[in-house]
Amino acid sequence: MRRVQSFDAARALADAPTPQAAAAQAAQWAAAAPHDLRLAVLAETTASLAETGRSWLPLLLRRGLEYRFATGVVVAGLIVLRITVLPAMPFGVAAGVGLLLGLPFLSLRRQLRAARERAAERMVAAVAAEASAGSEGFGAPELPPVPRVTPREYAFAGAGIALLLAVGVASYTSSLAHPRYDIVAHDTFQGLQGFDLREEFDPFAAMPDGELTDSTARLYIAEDAPADAAAEYLVAVTTGDFHEMRESYVYDGGLFPKETEEVGTIHDTWRAAAGPHGAWMQCLRFTEVASGTLRAMCVWGDKGSVGLTLFTAADKNRDAVEDTARSVGTDFLRPAAD
Repeated sequence: MRRVQSFDAARALADAPTPQAAAAQAAQWAAAAPHDLRLAVLAETTASLAETGRSWLPLLLRRGLEYRFATGVVVAGLIVLRITVLPAMPFGVAAGVGLLLGLPFLSLRRQLRAARERAAERMVAAVAAEASAGSEGFGAPELPPVPRVTPREYAFAGAGIALLLAVGVASYTSSLAHPRYDIVAHDTFQGLQGFDLREEFDPFAAMPDGELTDSTARLYIAEDAPADAAAEYLVAVTTGDFHEMRESYVYDGGLFPKETEEVGTIHDTWRAAAGPHGAWMQCLRFTEVASGTLRAMCVWGDKGSVGLTLFTAADKNRDAVEDTARSVGTDFLRPAAD
């Protein structure tokens, strides 16, 4: 019934010079055949759409396919932007725009439903009264059947499928496109001796194996330091396909090892400036409970790498902490050669 109603009303509005003329013609037809539900629905529908202040509803009814397709293009464009060049933009923006652009259709559907209800009441009244007054002198036309699918609908359905394929291809391409790095695992660093920690400490163990390409975790201590001396640096980096990495994931503490609060008293946490190779970076300063040493730790992440560096930070301000972390990261991560 909804399809027949929309089809009849769109055709009547297209054939008449104005919505008011279409409403007057439909009312005349309905009066000539008071027991024809289809004509009653057409009369109530055109009368509702012809009311003052609803001039946009007839246009929306006649060009609904175009409007839906344009809405799909806008939403698809926002989704493509989100998955390619604007990863910080939430998907809710595209969903919100889609809902906002869909509000006119909700208003139109409400008007059409109300018109069908009034037409049903009109039919009940006509049957009860067996009214035929005003039907002499002209006859109501027999409205043509409504096609199941029109060529325009086929065309817009094909365009919609093409739009979905375009979004899918863009999403797949985005999933493959991420920065690629090579890890440089130094045996010595700034005159300090390095030791592999991956068997004892692997901060990336929880990451899915399918996302990881390579990783390292190393501790750096002075060669002549006593056995119980605190390490000067701890560096852990991993590379892989992290195209789902988001700024909020770094800044909300999702990358910080949970052990930090257990081994020290945190004094300061802040969003740092760009990390190695422009990655998002978060830093904190804390005092180790066991040694009383003031340390700093920075974690960074982008779509191709995740890294952590921990080092002594006596007398280091925020800028110095960030510079040290950035320098360490660029020493251990190098952009991969094409």
